[in-house]
Amino acid sequence: MGDGGREGGLKKLAGAYVMHVKSPGSVVFEGDEEERIERAQLALLLHKLPSEIDAMPLRDVEDVLAIYNANQEIQGWSGSRRRR
Repeated sequence: MGDGGREGGLKKLAGAYVMHVKSPGSVVFEGDEEERIERAQLALLLHKLPSEIDAMPLRDVEDVLAIYNANQEIQGWSGSRRRR
């Protein structure tokens, strides 16, 4: 996807992320873009600053993301069962 200046790069990254969510596989992320998205998601989830996420041990970051993703999957599964 590439980066064109900090602010412009962030807007492009956010826009690409939206496209990726709406149509998985439609966007190919480059370099550390996926890590930047995960870092921002984790910061929002935990109500922390990105610098506080950077200070966390990598294992803790991975654990929180894994449990969060599992919970999202469970909620999706539970929601589809209720709609039947």
